[in-house]
Amino acid sequence: MIQAVAWGLPGSGPGEFRLPHGIRIDRRGRVLIADRENDRVQVFTRKGEFIEQWLETLIGPATF
Repeated sequence: MIQAVAWGLPGSGPGEFRLPHGIRIDRRGRVLIADRENDRVQVFTRKGEFIEQWLETLIGPATF
């Protein structure tokens, strides 16, 4: 059975989102979430623990 997990609140701080629009699990098992209005990709563990963020200036527009 697959169990759904949700996390995050509206905002611009770590673990917060303004317009999440893409999600991917990378080869290392991290969850990557594109946060369009905050111009970043946020990186989490599969349990929803915030790891880091990649700012748009580091990843470039429309990279994710």
